[in-house]
Amino acid sequence: MKESALIPIVPPESVLIILGAATMLFCIPLLLRMVKPNRLYGIRVPAAFTSDANWYRINSYGAKCLFIFGAIETLMGIGLKLLADPPFWLPILCLIATLPLVLITMHAIKRFARSL
Repeated sequence: MKESALIPIVPPESVLIILGAATMLFCIPLLLRMVKPNRLYGIRVPAAFTSDANWYRINSYGAKCLFIFGAIETLMGIGLKLLADPPFWLPILCLIATLPLVLITMHAIKRFARSL
């Protein structure tokens, strides 16, 4: 019997850890205000393009929000890894919780940008 090539399933806790860690890493240059105004990397809201000062303020604030998001995601993943036998629904709940966290983060950034 020939084995078919199956795509390995990545554990949810690994997804959360990788997503969170990558988000935090991508935020570091923005937090340090190392990224000049551009159209490829940074917080993409219209107010960020009105001036260099706005660009750096919005991107720094947005990076702080996204860094917190990444830390929460990473901690959820680590928490799941530390549990010996979590109930089947807990990893699903953690993955689903990512959406409201993203929406809250986006709302906070947009509200900050509107305040400038």
